[in-house]
Amino acid sequence: MTHSNVTVLVIDLLNFLDTRLVDQVFDSMRIRVIRPHNRKALIEVLSHTDGQWSNRPDFILVLNHSQDILPWLAPFLAYAEQAGTRVVNPLSAIQLFEHPLARNMSLKRIGVRVPRFYFGSSATIPSDLGETVVWKSLCGHQTIRCARDGIHSFEDPVYVEELIPNSDRRVLTIYGINDCFYGRWKEDALQSKKKSRKLITDLTVFQTQLQVAQQIGEHFSLIFLNVEFINDVVVDVNTIANFFYPDHQEPVRALGQWILDHVSAG
Repeated sequence: MTHSNVTVLVIDLLNFLDTRLVDQVFDSMRIRVIRPHNRKALIEVLSHTDGQWSNRPDFILVLNHSQDILPWLAPFLAYAEQAGTRVVNPLSAIQLFEHPLARNMSLKRIGVRVPRFYFGSSATIPSDLGETVVWKSLCGHQTIRCARDGIHSFEDPVYVEELIPNSDRRVLTIYGINDCFYGRWKEDALQSKKKSRKLITDLTVFQTQLQVAQQIGEHFSLIFLNVEFINDVVVDVNTIANFFYPDHQEPVRALGQWILDHVSAG
């Protein structure tokens, strides 16, 4: 079946995705894209009158890493879901994975290996976490490597994790979009900001990590995600991941195909 009137609202106020590639691929698949370029324009698109949405899109695609956007955006997304628009990923999943404590507790419940962690007063961080720990923001994905005894926060509680040994100083990221999975190596973010642009399309030697990424995606109904691994330990999961590359159309096409396959459920 050919769909000629599928509309996707893309929320990307940071403009970090490759607009040309997404527009090109989605247009070839006959998917119409609405992309407000600032907060005011986005609010105008999302506005309701007595719960009635005059120009309701079929899907809303959230691709924004800004920490300040989710609190005010969440009510709009909740209204959209109630009105019958499918939010990708689901709002509940986006909110869950933006908080490291909820994220790791949820992952542990389904048997995923995560670092040992502590949540509480900065004055009573357990010594068995090690002399050096990973201090994470309570909202978002900001990470700092620091001495355990050097954490003195005026904003208790704090969230810290053990530092996973990483002799080669590399982190493997597995990206999943619908049924399309690939990987990428990057330098450990705690030691370097250097990232590789080379994508790993053959994940044969990373079957353990691939299966974990698939398990997380299926359990939490994630259409796309990225999972960061140090060895076999999951150190982060992101549900609003940047998986678009100018020379790699497959992920965008996989997402577009999922949209077309599920338009009747929108």
